[in-house]
Amino acid sequence: MTHDTPTISMSEILDRYEAIFFDAYGVLVHDDGPIPGADALIEHLESYDRPYYILTNDASRSPQECSERYAGYGIPIPVERVISSGSLIGEHFSDHGLTNPRALVLGGPSAVSFVESLGATIVAPSPQAEFDVVIPCGAKGYSFIDSLDDTLSALYRRLDRGDTVHLLLPNPDVIYPRAEGSFGFTAGGIALLLEAALETRYPKAEWRFTHLGKPGAPIFESALSRVGTRNVIMIGDQLGTDIAGANAAGIDSALVSTGVAGVTHHEHSPTWMLPSLSR
Repeated sequence: MTHDTPTISMSEILDRYEAIFFDAYGVLVHDDGPIPGADALIEHLESYDRPYYILTNDASRSPQECSERYAGYGIPIPVERVISSGSLIGEHFSDHGLTNPRALVLGGPSAVSFVESLGATIVAPSPQAEFDVVIPCGAKGYSFIDSLDDTLSALYRRLDRGDTVHLLLPNPDVIYPRAEGSFGFTAGGIALLLEAALETRYPKAEWRFTHLGKPGAPIFESALSRVGTRNVIMIGDQLGTDIAGANAAGIDSALVSTGVAGVTHHEHSPTWMLPSLSR
């Protein structure tokens, strides 16, 4: 991305594109409330029944909980408009023949309950844990360091004896914007730590997490199948996930400056810069 990236207004987006995909955090909301203009924009889209979807890498909550959280910020987004990376976990289980898999979930109680509702048997982190899949969902709501240490020890033990373990990452984001000028680590950072630890012990093995959320293809494929058109734009705040995923999916993208992105040179460039959500 360079300073030559053209700008576009929200009014121009509404005129040009048949459907809109939004990231949530850093685009529509922060932890301390809505982004300016987000509430009026969503109200407008709902009033005119304009196709839009929230493509969120939030894997710590169900789509229903995400919808309720946005409503708490004053942005009532129907649950059917929310496509979360966590909601794709069940499809992954089915596609890979994982019936009632034993899942070690790194996340708070909400994430654990959601994965359990998708047909998994939850296994608590411990050095002796037996599991089929490891799913990092977030860095809050549990004993982070102890759980990570126990998960790594159990992974080493299982892989040393030749067991097959699925590594599943709903949320590839490493960081997220908590508020203006404030950031936090999320599930992608956990996966990077575990991958680095696995590479240290097994330098020739390709132990990597399967990505469900942005920039992975599954979340974009799910959204595109719902709108029935490719004349779509993805509005996001992260170059490596929102913009890279849109580029890979072959759709246009717009980058806002209210979230993570602050680097002017990056291998993934947006189609547009979007200065404001206001029409």
